[in-house]
Amino acid sequence: PICAAIRPRPLGARPAPRPPKLQLRMPVQPLGADVELTTARSRAPAVEPAASSPHAVFSDADEHPHHDARHAHHEVPVLSPFAAGTSLMKSMVGSGILALPWALKRFGVVSGLIGMVFTALINVIGIRLLLACRLYLHDIDSRASPKSEGAEAEDVTLVPRSTDASEDPSRDSKGASEAISLNPYEEVASRIIGPRFAGVANFLLAFTQLGVCTAYADTVTKTVTDYVPGTPRLPVIFAIWVAMTAAGFLRGLNDVSWIAQAGLMCYGTVFLSLAVNGVPRAAELGADEGGSELVLVDWSGFGWYFGISMFAFEGIGTVLPIVEEMRTFARPERFRRVVDVTYVVAFFLYSAVGFLGYVCYREETESLILFNFPPGTLTDVTRWSMAAMFLFTFTVQIYPIHHMFDEFYAEYTDRDAEAYSFLEKLCLRGGLVLVPCGIAVLVEDVGPIIDLVGSLSFSFLGIIAPAVMYHRIHAAELSRAGAASLSGLVFVGVAGGLIGAVSPFVFPETE
Repeated sequence: PICAAIRPRPLGARPAPRPPKLQLRMPVQPLGADVELTTARSRAPAVEPAASSPHAVFSDADEHPHHDARHAHHEVPVLSPFAAGTSLMKSMVGSGILALPWALKRFGVVSGLIGMVFTALINVIGIRLLLACRLYLHDIDSRASPKSEGAEAEDVTLVPRSTDASEDPSRDSKGASEAISLNPYEEVASRIIGPRFAGVANFLLAFTQLGVCTAYADTVTKTVTDYVPGTPRLPVIFAIWVAMTAAGFLRGLNDVSWIAQAGLMCYGTVFLSLAVNGVPRAAELGADEGGSELVLVDWSGFGWYFGISMFAFEGIGTVLPIVEEMRTFARPERFRRVVDVTYVVAFFLYSAVGFLGYVCYREETESLILFNFPPGTLTDVTRWSMAAMFLFTFTVQIYPIHHMFDEFYAEYTDRDAEAYSFLEKLCLRGGLVLVPCGIAVLVEDVGPIIDLVGSLSFSFLGIIAPAVMYHRIHAAELSRAGAASLSGLVFVGVAGGLIGAVSPFVFPETE
């Protein structure tokens, strides 16, 4: 019903005039122009809502009037659907999946499993809304570009990039994807709503990355202190700070991303440890007549659950870069199928880990299921491999934030980033890495961090912002049911985010 409601009213029910060729306060740079990668404050102004036929959000049919055979001929996919789904899954699977058993412990196993269906659904809806907004802007650029008139042209994109690969040393045969804007989400938000709205999105994206890095630093620190008794936390976090500051001097993501991708195989050891160690423990708890019972429903844990499940299921930060790499603007149903299949797989995977982890350890379930595994060779391999993977992924997660702060500093000093001295770069890298490491010193448990990031950042980026942007574009074509459904999504994002944000303080872990 939600999908049917959000679909705009068919054109046959209420004809809409064909939109003007371009409805922008300022023209958009066509493909081929030399454009600098700037922050939201200097990006193009907001888009005026057009009365055009809106892009379908939930249909697999191609309903884009400007996506003709000419565009389809040139939109040769660079990223296959399988690779796109794998990339989306990589962005989702992280420390959130390890916290799902604890989330079910707080919210209840029945309500938690039902809640996963709801969480996956609203995230898919948010991704489809964002994709529809991106396609709308793509059509505007297609009509604005002189190349779209008569002569065949390559796919027009909003993402600023250089026309000459030699101008960007980071754009080689192995790293062409680095020429894509590190934050295309900000680009879409800036053009549809405005720079201030994009600034909020940009801030929350940075908050998300730093929060994830904090969770990684906490997990690595706990692993070291558990295996080296008597080791204080502060020296371990200081060593992480030094290592991550040094890693910030790497020139590009190609230097570290392959390590993080290989590290995802470490999750296989987590599943194996859960099966080998957890199942016998579940049998012991089941045989113990005085053991704790499974919690089926506990509404006091809704806030904790909402934040952690949003953290686990959210992949909207990588959606637009993947769409750019697939080059499927003429046939967006390809990417919609990728999203659907990926989230179905994620749902079953997350449900299995959450259910098995909580059933096996019940009241003993820790904030990360890693900490429940008993001593042994398999546990040692699992925890140390995950610690190494988190450490490498820390570098990948904070790389875009380094790039963002370099831009701000370049604007402040009116100098190019390549002209920075070693001391300036050291201060920028070290100061930024100090933020997650400093939070890790103050907050020893990763549970509240994951909950806050999921509640505040992903509620806005994954639910609220896509619904607001879609309504901004298609307000005139939406039926009452569609507008009400979008309002409902915004309400879920706001209410869930606020409840989740206050839960660590109102319902602490010890209760």
